[in-house]
Amino acid sequence: MSSNTSSATEQVSLAKRIFRSFVFVFVGTALGLILLIFMAEDKFIYFPSSDGDWSIPEKSKGKISSHQLKTEDGLEIVAWYYKAAQPTAKTILFFHGNAGNLTHRHGWAQALTLLPANVLQIDYRGYGPNKGKPSEQGLYLDGKSAYDFLVKEKAVKPDELFVYGISLGGGVATETALRYPCAGLILQSTFTSAPDMAATRVMNLPLGLFMSAQFANKSKVGKLGKPLMIVHSKDDELIPFQMAEELYRLAKEPKAFHPFEGVKH
Repeated sequence: MSSNTSSATEQVSLAKRIFRSFVFVFVGTALGLILLIFMAEDKFIYFPSSDGDWSIPEKSKGKISSHQLKTEDGLEIVAWYYKAAQPTAKTILFFHGNAGNLTHRHGWAQALTLLPANVLQIDYRGYGPNKGKPSEQGLYLDGKSAYDFLVKEKAVKPDELFVYGISLGGGVATETALRYPCAGLILQSTFTSAPDMAATRVMNLPLGLFMSAQFANKSKVGKLGKPLMIVHSKDDELIPFQMAEELYRLAKEPKAFHPFEGVKH
């Protein structure tokens, strides 16, 4: 064998070793990333807090009542029911965002009663004093327990019931409105899907292929068959305004879009 042939053979062998090393590193990194997603997914989606006072203020007794709702999988979740400032049959089922708990939205719920409307807001499993661990399907069950409470315990007629969700709560609200009769759905600062949100955080990588949580709002809004209103700030630094535009584009009539400016998420 000539020296040229031997040199060429060595170069091919070196190239194969380099390629195998590259494949090994690539596959190892990919597997590590997938494992990280499985292990840390919940920490990127849910930000529960137990800080807060769940006792009804003395001055608010008679206007606000606290309830323990039973979910289909056996958990108890806390809910606050706010009476409207004026007599009305209209009721809002309010699902808050992913951080904190319902005590941090107390003022928001009270403001909604001025519409006027009665308001029910809940804390999800793992939030506030509630036991359990947040998950997509778990939050949907929490939403069902809230809906059932209003319809069965409070005798709210579905055509007087509006479902309202902000941010993560928009995912729970969309699922609830899709599954159960209601007068309409309001989405504020809501994303198209959990995988879409993950992609905006990690270099547009298709992490959704490996995520258990989907909150696929964009595939649901076109199936609603009931009024939809979307509210979103153009200055939202967390959930891109373009996601609101996409949700509106995918939704069927009747629908309304109310963009605004000057307010963050």
